[in-house]
Amino acid sequence: RHHWGAYIGPSETVLSGARILYDIPAQYGLGPTILIASAHGDNRWIAMFWTVIVTGLLYSFFLLASACLIARKINNTWSYLTIVLASIASSLCWTSFPPLLGGPWSFPSTGGLRFLPLAALVFCILWTQFRATGALVPRICGHALWCLAAIWSPEAAFYSSFVWWPYLLWLASTSAKRPIRAVIF
Repeated sequence: RHHWGAYIGPSETVLSGARILYDIPAQYGLGPTILIASAHGDNRWIAMFWTVIVTGLLYSFFLLASACLIARKINNTWSYLTIVLASIASSLCWTSFPPLLGGPWSFPSTGGLRFLPLAALVFCILWTQFRATGALVPRICGHALWCLAAIWSPEAAFYSSFVWWPYLLWLASTSAKRPIRAVIF
């Protein structure tokens, strides 16, 4: 399994009493390390299997739900089905190293174990855009998901920042009479 030891090693070290990011580095982030360490049982390899499965399914759910929100006004059944299948294929079958066909179940760094908070943040943004809700709750939810991504993994922090902060700037500029002043504030 590709890179699995880099996830399991810090989790086992945390379970032996080491302090994360002080005594040991967590190369793939705090979120995956804590999830694997807190999984039930004594075998971290089995814990890794279950953690990859659960986070992968949640990641796929958020991507599928986001795609369905975007495509919900399409009246063509074939187009809608194509969008749904592309969403499922991109989250369950795609890997960053195509010569080794295995999907995110074999390569957890390409799926939910690393990018779950980002997928949840994108879903939160799309959900608030398609619903007429107050401005406070979506921002609190978005900030909470961004904070989760910031401590989850370095990649999730980068990509979530790349999505969340420009979205807030865009939102501020579209809802004010003086967009540049609103963006600055």
